[in-house]
Amino acid sequence: MAEALIPVIDVGTFVKSGDDAEACEAVARALHDCGCLVVKDPRVDASKNEEFLDLMEAYFEQSDGVEDARPDLHYQVGVTPSGVEKARPRCDEASQLTDKPRSECPPQPDAKWRFFWRIGERPSQSKFEELNAPAVIPEGFDEWETTMNAWGMAAGREVA
Repeated sequence: MAEALIPVIDVGTFVKSGDDAEACEAVARALHDCGCLVVKDPRVDASKNEEFLDLMEAYFEQSDGVEDARPDLHYQVGVTPSGVEKARPRCDEASQLTDKPRSECPPQPDAKWRFFWRIGERPSQSKFEELNAPAVIPEGFDEWETTMNAWGMAAGREVA
């Protein structure tokens, strides 16, 4: 069985000219066929992405999914281990689609892990305390904050 690849879409022409019908069509096709894509943007330093990926790989290789988790804050900071998140059930809507949905009905708990890291300053006041919780910085990762912020700012600056 062939392994599915995530499409990589180079948006360099679009960035330069503001117009690239081929890239736009490729993005739409990737989202329709796969639900995801990788955007190659010449404005983003690829070395920041490599540093970020290396950090994430090192972290997830050693994480127990408990120490850096904050379930009391609805996982809005820190790690969210496998089996915690679950898609909203949309089985009725999915049954009306002419294409067969790729997700299970009812949805199963998500197998992916994630680490929630906010970029930028937090509001001084909010009625949602968990959204302003202190960042979780895993023990033993001295470069964590610098690497996470560098990649987040690079990616966010270009998407905005």
